[in-house]
Amino acid sequence: MDALKLPEVQVSSLPTRSSHKAVEVDNDYGTLNLLFSYYVPHIPSGTNAHLATILKEFQSWNAWELAVAEDQVQIQIGQGNLPRDDSVESRVRRNNYRAKVVAFLRDDRESSWLLFEASSQENASLSGNTDEVSSAIHRLFHDHYAGKQGSGQSAALINIISNSVALEPSMTNNYYQTIVYFDYDQERKMIQPRIEVASVTVTETEQKSDGPPAALNINIGFQDYVYKLKTDQWSDYGSSVPDMIKAGEGILREMALNFFHPPQATPRA
Repeated sequence: MDALKLPEVQVSSLPTRSSHKAVEVDNDYGTLNLLFSYYVPHIPSGTNAHLATILKEFQSWNAWELAVAEDQVQIQIGQGNLPRDDSVESRVRRNNYRAKVVAFLRDDRESSWLLFEASSQENASLSGNTDEVSSAIHRLFHDHYAGKQGSGQSAALINIISNSVALEPSMTNNYYQTIVYFDYDQERKMIQPRIEVASVTVTETEQKSDGPPAALNINIGFQDYVYKLKTDQWSDYGSSVPDMIKAGEGILREMALNFFHPPQATPRA
């Protein structure tokens, strides 16, 4: 996200209470730049209560992250480092910054309850006219995420992001999606959540001196992460910051997508 030239995150210590909003930015929460998705499979009815408890833990964790990010946004607006107007460009920039704060927290402040498991990166440079680059973007997204996503809904969401990038390929932008899959282990009869983060950064680059002139020259960087939430440790910390969690719950409702898989039909004899 450095290519976006966003302000540095100023978290010397984790806040326990959300600060007053100096500027109302509630319209920010509808962009694709920062999303949280929860994929819930069909599970035996006797497991529903346990699933609800686990889902609540994950949502409280993400709500807390968003509350911390919101405080940081307000600080940066107050210092003149982020815009305060309601234009689409300003909303996108503020959401890019929220994503930067969330990534910072996961890298620097959440080791007590968030376990990093794996990461991978891929960069691609694309050149050509607008139609050529747009087509290449769709192919690139398809190839990168093929086989990595756990459901048809998540693939559809990646397609939406791909379409957004292809629509304005010259716009420097970042898309940061947190995906929680609540996998059900049939043999062990237990829910095993897994967290995947898909981060995509799009930047316009300079024309290569040894190549033919091109209308567009862009770089797309994919960063994928896998985490595991240690729910007992998070629950211990979360119980000490109820005000922060409550402050973030409303934001999360605007930024989250819940996918509940229907029961699979029983084949006819």
